[in-house]
Amino acid sequence: MTGKELESLDKKELRVLIREQTLPESDKAAADRRVTENLINTPEFSAAGSIFAFVGVGHEIDTSDIIKSALCAGKRVYVPFCLGKGIMKAVRLKAYDGLKPGMYGVPTVPDGDEISPDELELIIVPALCYDRRGYRLGRGGGYYDRYLKRISPGTVTIGLCRAGTLLDRINVMPHDVRVRVIVTDTEVIRT
Repeated sequence: MTGKELESLDKKELRVLIREQTLPESDKAAADRRVTENLINTPEFSAAGSIFAFVGVGHEIDTSDIIKSALCAGKRVYVPFCLGKGIMKAVRLKAYDGLKPGMYGVPTVPDGDEISPDELELIIVPALCYDRRGYRLGRGGGYYDRYLKRISPGTVTIGLCRAGTLLDRINVMPHDVRVRVIVTDTEVIRT
């Protein structure tokens, strides 16, 4: 499909199309390693003392090395804990092997200490794809859009995606919240 054809799709149609894209596991793993390297080398990641990171599952970027690197660097790392429809909190992860399956099979820390959204310095936001303006196509539950509306204006938000899922433009809704930085396997974009 051309860029214009992709731009004309609504979010539901675009989700189906993106989920149908499959990369060989070796290509996916190589791209995810480059995303990890690019993120870790950003000044935003280096400066952050507290990081809220998703734990990648399915089509998402594998964030395990990002989380392990942050823990090794002495950063306070938080992961999502889903409370119910569209509502989540950030809970402290002290060791990577402390993750347990949570709602929707997403690894989390059931008994981790919570941090207020406005206390976080950096949030790594998942998506099926991003556009160059910083808007994302999530899974459709609204968890991150709701959460990001509660953060401090100084919190850095970073979206991760493979270059093949970076689009020029995604149709957005008034409630959509964009990220400030996008990191792919080939570039870092500040919006």
